[in-house]
Amino acid sequence: MNKFEKKISDKIDSLLSDDTADRKSLLDSLSPLENELREKIRLTKKESVKQRLEKLLLKVIIKLIDVNRRLSKRETANALTDEALALSVKLNDPELRAEALYEKATQHSFSSGFKMCHEYLMQSLEVYKELKNNTGIARCYMGLGINESKRGKYKYGVSLFNKALEYVSDNSAESQKTRAIIYINLANTQFRSGQVQKSISNLESAKKIFSELKNFNTIQVVYGNLGYIYWELGELPKAIFNLNKAMKFSREAKDDYSLSSVYGNLGLAYKNLGDFEKSLDLLLKATVLKEKFGDAVGLSTGYMNIGTLYQQRNEYRNAEIYFKKALKMKKEIKDMNGFIECLINLGYLCTLTGNFNHCERYAEQALKNSTESGNKRLEAYSYNLYAKIFRYRGNLEKAIELLEKAQEICSELGSHMFGLENRLLQLSIQMQKRQYAIVEKELLKIIHLIIKDHEKLMLVECYDMLRTLFQKQKNYKKAFEYSQKYCDINKELFNEKRDKNLKQIKIIYDLENAEKEKEIYRLKYVEHQKALDELRELHFQLLEREKQKSEFLAIASHDLRNPLSAIIGLSNYIIEDESITRDEVDEFMHDIINSANSMLSIVKNFLNLEAIEQNEFNMVPEEFNIVNLIDFGISKVKADAERKEITIHKNYPSNEIILYYDKSLVLQIFDNLITNAIKFSPRGGNIYVTLIHKDSKLLLSVKDEGPGLTVEDKQKVFQRYSHLSAKPTGGESSTGLGLSIVKKLITLLNAKVKIKSKPGKGAEFIVEFKSVMKGNAQK
Repeated sequence: MNKFEKKISDKIDSLLSDDTADRKSLLDSLSPLENELREKIRLTKKESVKQRLEKLLLKVIIKLIDVNRRLSKRETANALTDEALALSVKLNDPELRAEALYEKATQHSFSSGFKMCHEYLMQSLEVYKELKNNTGIARCYMGLGINESKRGKYKYGVSLFNKALEYVSDNSAESQKTRAIIYINLANTQFRSGQVQKSISNLESAKKIFSELKNFNTIQVVYGNLGYIYWELGELPKAIFNLNKAMKFSREAKDDYSLSSVYGNLGLAYKNLGDFEKSLDLLLKATVLKEKFGDAVGLSTGYMNIGTLYQQRNEYRNAEIYFKKALKMKKEIKDMNGFIECLINLGYLCTLTGNFNHCERYAEQALKNSTESGNKRLEAYSYNLYAKIFRYRGNLEKAIELLEKAQEICSELGSHMFGLENRLLQLSIQMQKRQYAIVEKELLKIIHLIIKDHEKLMLVECYDMLRTLFQKQKNYKKAFEYSQKYCDINKELFNEKRDKNLKQIKIIYDLENAEKEKEIYRLKYVEHQKALDELRELHFQLLEREKQKSEFLAIASHDLRNPLSAIIGLSNYIIEDESITRDEVDEFMHDIINSANSMLSIVKNFLNLEAIEQNEFNMVPEEFNIVNLIDFGISKVKADAERKEITIHKNYPSNEIILYYDKSLVLQIFDNLITNAIKFSPRGGNIYVTLIHKDSKLLLSVKDEGPGLTVEDKQKVFQRYSHLSAKPTGGESSTGLGLSIVKKLITLLNAKVKIKSKPGKGAEFIVEFKSVMKGNAQK
């Protein structure tokens, strides 16, 4: 693998393992990578290299299939799937072939092609079994479970999910993540088949796994599903709690895609609370986000939910508009299940408005499509809708025949609740036909089941049918008995509804109150955060001081110890060696003075910097001639320059240039700049000191012929104790304080400094002063 392949491979692995990226970002990252690989493959002539690049491309394509599919770009996903399959065969890579087959199956599942989905999943499963890839096997069984559940075969779906769980029993992160995803899909199927508590239990298991894996980007799916289940159960406080949790994690992950689903579910929860405005607002927010991501599946489902909301409010015209929007979109994206559900919704809406001619067209199309797609659940709903049409037209035999077909499917699927609703409709038609004995017997059976399941609304319907039945038979005693039961259960329901409404009002009040409290806490949090920030700043300053102390001790142990050792050593030598000559004493004394001056310079720099930082400088501005000041500064370092045979060139007129600043601080700035230039200049080099009077400003330039500064050096040159790439050319000490002092003094004087330098070509420091009183320096 060459460098390019390694770089691309690492980038692919990084993108594929990122659980935090949203689908749009992932598409934006993968598409350029795909194009780059395709171009590289086109230009590559060596077959072995081309094959390696094609394997990398196939990995990218497989991920792009999933991303495009979830962004509702079905045509693109289909084309990529076909290419992936062909490429996997060409490369003879079983692992990638299994993945490509799995994606092809998923494509068929999304378009309700259940038979083809099953076939491709079985092919993928066979390859994974040959490879002994347990995670792949588990994914295939999970896919088969999802496929069967979509067809309404919930029991079979549950058994397949349980089979999938058998293959992810180890504790690896990949295995545990797959296990959690299986739990989510198993829970969805269990909920649809009425196994509510098992569904909740499996979602809690998934939540625990994602928490342990710290996969907070996916955990919001679990909270969202729990919220939806509790909403369906009417446990609105729990529903809103879980949905708000899902919203929190979605926002933290900056996952607007998931947030759109949370908004949708929260909208449905508020619909049950009776807060129509809030519900509509949330559902519309959901559709805006779905539209942003181009998620036609989610957007069309959002339209369907808004239609249902309007239908519940008896705003049938608005309901029809949104159902038709959803229908059009479902057809365009070839979401067959969604398309059939829209047809059924429109059909039921027509029964409410009495438009049975339109209802028949919807029912006919729904039945045809559900039968062709093999979706038994939707087929049962289609028969039920058709039965209502025939009942309205008086063809009771045909209506019963259709309801019996629906009932057979409900028994096959284990759809308990819809089965009871369907059976009650059938019994009401049989009562129309005066089959009283059959109706009475069946209703008593149903009542026994309903009481056991605590389905009071359905119980009201049963008691109402029985009291009507006995009235028709003139059995007034029984009619009165069931009228009494009907009234009692209605009273219970009224009380429950009243209590529920009170609870719902309390929930809304608590939510609003919580928002107010949250704002109060937010304000307090801001105050605390401000105090905490101040503490952090103090803590940082203390750490910085501690660091500076350590650096000072390091410098003291090196830069101060060396000259001090020289002073002590030379002094002892002078005292102890009686044979030493006067000339030697003079030479040694000269060295002692130099060492002492070096120490004094270091200590003065420390004290100056400390005084600046503690604001202990009392600036005394005055008028002074900077020409004289610069000459004085040069005279102080003349001996140091001569020792290294460095020539200092003065490039300014001899006449005066008057500034109005603190004279001592300007001298310190120049002292540090000229000393620094001497330290880093080569033996025999030149230093140029220039004054330029320009536009009421004075520029002081100190330029050397030293090693210059790198880009990195320029970034840290004014930092305290900074260590630059270049070193002093004559072995001088460098504490990293001089230029730090320059910067702080320049800031103190409200002046400016800039650097011009390139590695190997010297450095120029230019200081800009503004308070020029008079002068005619070089222009």
